[in-house]
Amino acid sequence: MFALFAAWPARPAAAMALPAGVAATATAAPASAKPTQPSLRRNGLLAWLLQQVRDWLHGVAGQWHELERAWPALAAAFGPAANPPGWRLLERVALALAGLFAGGLAAEWLAYRLLAGPRRILLASLDATDAGARGDMPARHAGRLHGLAPALGLVLLDLLPLLAFLFVAGLLLALAGDDEPRVRAMAVAFVVAYAATRVTLAVVGRLLLPTRAARGRAGAILHAWLRWIVALLAFGIALGNALPWLGAAAARIAVLKLVALLAGLAIVALAFRLRPMLAPLIEPPAGAVGAVAALRRWFAAWWALLASLLAIGLWIVLPLGLRDGLATLLRFAAATGLVLVAARLVATLLLGLAAHALCGSGQGTPDDPSRGRRRYLLVRRLLLAVVALATLPLLLQAWGVDAIGWLARNPVGRGLVHAVATIAVTLFAAILAWEAAVRALERRITRWTDQGERLRAARLRTLLPMIRTALTVVVVLTVGLTGLGELGVNTASLIASAGIVGIAVGFGSQKLVQDFVTGLFLLLENTMQVGDSVTVASVSGTVEDLSVRTVRLRGGDGSLYTVPFSAVTTVNNQNRGQGNAGISVDIAADADINAALDALREIGHSIRQDPAYAPATLGDVEVWGVNAMDGSRITLLGQIRCTDAGRWGVQREMNRRIVRRFRELGIALADPNRRSVRLIGSADDAHATTERKGAP
Repeated sequence: MFALFAAWPARPAAAMALPAGVAATATAAPASAKPTQPSLRRNGLLAWLLQQVRDWLHGVAGQWHELERAWPALAAAFGPAANPPGWRLLERVALALAGLFAGGLAAEWLAYRLLAGPRRILLASLDATDAGARGDMPARHAGRLHGLAPALGLVLLDLLPLLAFLFVAGLLLALAGDDEPRVRAMAVAFVVAYAATRVTLAVVGRLLLPTRAARGRAGAILHAWLRWIVALLAFGIALGNALPWLGAAAARIAVLKLVALLAGLAIVALAFRLRPMLAPLIEPPAGAVGAVAALRRWFAAWWALLASLLAIGLWIVLPLGLRDGLATLLRFAAATGLVLVAARLVATLLLGLAAHALCGSGQGTPDDPSRGRRRYLLVRRLLLAVVALATLPLLLQAWGVDAIGWLARNPVGRGLVHAVATIAVTLFAAILAWEAAVRALERRITRWTDQGERLRAARLRTLLPMIRTALTVVVVLTVGLTGLGELGVNTASLIASAGIVGIAVGFGSQKLVQDFVTGLFLLLENTMQVGDSVTVASVSGTVEDLSVRTVRLRGGDGSLYTVPFSAVTTVNNQNRGQGNAGISVDIAADADINAALDALREIGHSIRQDPAYAPATLGDVEVWGVNAMDGSRITLLGQIRCTDAGRWGVQREMNRRIVRRFRELGIALADPNRRSVRLIGSADDAHATTERKGAP
């Protein structure tokens, strides 16, 4: 295939000198030749892409031919009876490496054994924090913050044995007395390769990849394959760089490109190995619909193929197409790894601190346990956006693009940095002020509740949603206007236009303004609060919610009433600390009034002494006497002062005991169906008759 592409004629030098948008598809035709109509428009995007692909294929084909020419040189250098000095030098290098690695690995193993105790403690601490952080998102990020110190400690414990290895290896190399510089250089190259492998695995494995308790089978496979891929690259590069000293300089590029090819194939194999394990994590929840869910399902099915194509493009094509492509790619990979590790550490620190500040020990606020987590999700998005914006220029710088220089020297870059920094500082200050104000109000509510001032606490708790809404509006307006100003928008005219629109809306929505103003004063005066039994606008029920302009009541039959504050002229609140259990008894006209009044006082005293009803009563029974009378009944009135929550139970119990006691004493209650009529004749024959209502 590469031979076929190599046979394809390359574009001439004159065509290569044309601008990038010009695609020279053929050399100049002879004057006698008849011009043909081109199939693609010159200077078009498709023609340029096809030309770039053809140039790339020519370059890869040329490098493939270079590989084919390098293998015979490598075979000639290390074939039987070929290059005896090289073989003797190779033997000396092998013996030196055997001695260095034997002594260094022994020292490393000894240091590892001496540090086994602290390692077990740090591993147990890391596993404990990871196991305790398997709840919601704030708990996970707070756990990662707690696990950051053990992870850094484990990195240090992984590097201390390596220092022992390097110390012993360097000491042995100095004591060996071998004056051959090539032997020492090759030995140092392989020692450095081993050290680079260990450092990479320690830093990336501990700080970038999942922890041991959270990695599972997929994480274990990823760690194992990463170990072999890093070792292959490190020792392969060391071997390729050692070939010129062994007399096989022509084979150096071939070995390096072979190493790159093997590493790329290993990455492809790893992607397909992890495909069935990571696909369930990428797929959306069952039943999810929408464009995002469809995109996640597609990516779960094809991510391994996309990763393989990326690996082929980076680890196979680039090293094959460039002479020093592998070294360039490794520099990019190392710089990218360092940037990602630093970004992960910063993100872990910021998200952990935010989780502690907003959610505390994982409990929300007393009035809304989930509100702290909702605030954390907002702050989390902002922090991740800031970390991503700071990481992107560093990644571009690591990939060879002078992004930091452009941001520092270019006027557009400086303006962009200034705008982003100003918006970020304003947003941070606004959120901090909002959070401080809300926290101060919540602490005030808690303090008043602990001190027994429940009415003041309830009033402030009722006003808290409105205060939060007002603060949110102020924060959004401040940040929005600041951001628009930094982007070059004239905010003065915008504010003036908004003021005019606000006045027009105010005149057109007087009822809405009346709702807001009336509701604000009702809340400030603590006329009602959530949980009160009230009657407003001829509607009775229990207050379920108070918003800026409405009150929602739950009626006795379960119906939900929404009453705008503009319709509220009178509020009858039955929950303000006191309620009176009324006594109204109609007795027959011929009943003993004094006995009935004494019975009422006796019943009230018994309720006052009853442990079941005594906490609900605030005083003794008050019997006021005869309130009304007619020919058939006499009405007796009285009351017992009770708590607002206990008066209904006391009143029902009072009625029950009145009925029972009056029956015991023979005091007849009035019959509403009987009336007394007195017929008056002469003084001697005056008599009274009693009739039933409705009698003829």
